[in-house]
Amino acid sequence: DSVRGWWGLSFMNYQGVVNRWLADPSAAIRRIDDAAANLGRLTPDGHGAYQARVIQAFLKQDLPALLRLTAAWAERHRHPIAFAARGLALLLNGLADEAVAALEKALRLSPRDPNRAEFQYRLAMAHFLAGRYELAGDWGLTAADTNPGLPWPPIHAAAMQRLGRTAAARQAFAEFMARQPDFAPD
Repeated sequence: DSVRGWWGLSFMNYQGVVNRWLADPSAAIRRIDDAAANLGRLTPDGHGAYQARVIQAFLKQDLPALLRLTAAWAERHRHPIAFAARGLALLLNGLADEAVAALEKALRLSPRDPNRAEFQYRLAMAHFLAGRYELAGDWGLTAADTNPGLPWPPIHAAAMQRLGRTAAARQAFAEFMARQPDFAPD
């Protein structure tokens, strides 16, 4: 009956699935589902229960549920991770401007958050999708500076390309590939 234990199990199995650390992702998803059920039983409106339900919706790519759950989570708990998840849900649903507001809120609430680079990267993606390439480039570079090991595609390189800065875009992409030689777009 440990809320913290179930919460950790949900989150770490999620990390294992999305980062491809596990040989059997389907077993990890079953553990996530079990953890979510137990969190729902122990603390149905708790922060960890919301996070587990959001993880489930994300893994199923249930975008309407992701919007609904992250809205409730951010409203109820006002936690930086909830706002960052809200930003991602809005981004995945094509609502770039609303995503920017949620992600900026996450960064204001926790400017030194361990997930700061991820928040910044999502902010870069939101600005890119909104056509604000200067801001996308700036936030993409900020995310890369915050965590040079980010394995995600270099938004700042794409933004520079869109701005017509081809040489800078190629250099940024080459630097990314030097840090991430195994990167292959899905």
